[in-house]
Amino acid sequence: MFAQQWAAKAQEKLTKLTVKDVPLTYQKHQQVFMEEEAKQLPPKQVKNMTILLKKEAPPQMDCKTYPLSAKETKVLRKVLKEDLHKGYI
Repeated sequence: MFAQQWAAKAQEKLTKLTVKDVPLTYQKHQQVFMEEEAKQLPPKQVKNMTILLKKEAPPQMDCKTYPLSAKETKVLRKVLKEDLHKGYI
């Protein structure tokens, strides 16, 4: 099974994944499957990557990259709100 299938299986049951749900081969990486671990970012690194922008680049873009349906917009806003709450963005 793929990770997406494990997640879908857990969602169908409306239960959280446990170590038992993760195949033995992947249990050494179990932290990536656990919800609690996903609520925090890894510690900051000494070396952060910098992206240098071109001088002529506008400070911000006032456009949508592609149109979203009402349902997609609702999902996007929910995810963004959750990520803001977690401090990811």
